[in-house]
Amino acid sequence: MTSWHTSQVALRKRLGQPLGEGLAFDEHGQPTTDPAAALSGAYTVWGGHKGSGLAIVIQLLGMMAGADADPVGMSGCGFFIAAIDPGIFTPADDFRRRVAAYAESIRTSRPVDPAKPVRVPFDRETETRAARRRENRIEVPDVVYTTLRQAADSPLAHSTTALPAWWRPPRQAKPARQRS
Repeated sequence: MTSWHTSQVALRKRLGQPLGEGLAFDEHGQPTTDPAAALSGAYTVWGGHKGSGLAIVIQLLGMMAGADADPVGMSGCGFFIAAIDPGIFTPADDFRRRVAAYAESIRTSRPVDPAKPVRVPFDRETETRAARRRENRIEVPDVVYTTLRQAADSPLAHSTTALPAWWRPPRQAKPARQRS
């Protein structure tokens, strides 16, 4: 549970944009705002020391689902999904009502900056998605669009041999030869 997603850092690198101060370290443990250095280093933990503890618990749950203890890059990751039916503990409709009221109490909290309202997780994404639907378009930086076009036009984009073995479609068995 880091302060940044790797995809966000990679996008900043592509766009030539620095990271904010105090969010990442290079491979030598020195603070950096350079996305390339951060990609080979580390990001700060979300939530300080409490977030660090939560991140360890999340990593342990992922390891229970098969993740490596210290995944390298984007491989060796595991996904732990816990599905909890609140109706087991309390009436489901009452729970939904109380969660909505709680979220609204957070949203109506006095913000540090009055120009930036307090949000709960997924508020920004919900607002952005609604705006994209109203506008019927998605803004993509030119460098990202160009990279995607190049990838789509690449011969590898049309070849299943470029995919990892676990992602390739199964091969069709050849019919046995009939002997006459």
